[in-house]
Amino acid sequence: KFPLPFASSFDHCFLNTSSQYQHIFKDIGFELKKETCKHEFAIKALTNGLKRIPIDKVPPLSLAVVMGSNFRVKLSNCLDLLNTQTITLTELVWKKPPGV
Repeated sequence: KFPLPFASSFDHCFLNTSSQYQHIFKDIGFELKKETCKHEFAIKALTNGLKRIPIDKVPPLSLAVVMGSNFRVKLSNCLDLLNTQTITLTELVWKKPPGV
């Protein structure tokens, strides 16, 4: 469901699973220190953000300015994908290997 805050179309979307990122980082020597599911946090943040943002105008000096005039559609689409568990948000904290 596009557009999204991070991709206007499927061709510009490069999401991977947590497992895929872990494989890539571990292969180059990084050590996973912490993995946290941020799914519920993201749903609450987007829901609250959409409630606070005026419908008829772009908020001054915010991420909405970077996303463009269809920022509300992008955030709503992202929230829909989170609510249906089509996407999720996972925080991965890594320790870089010595010498990198």
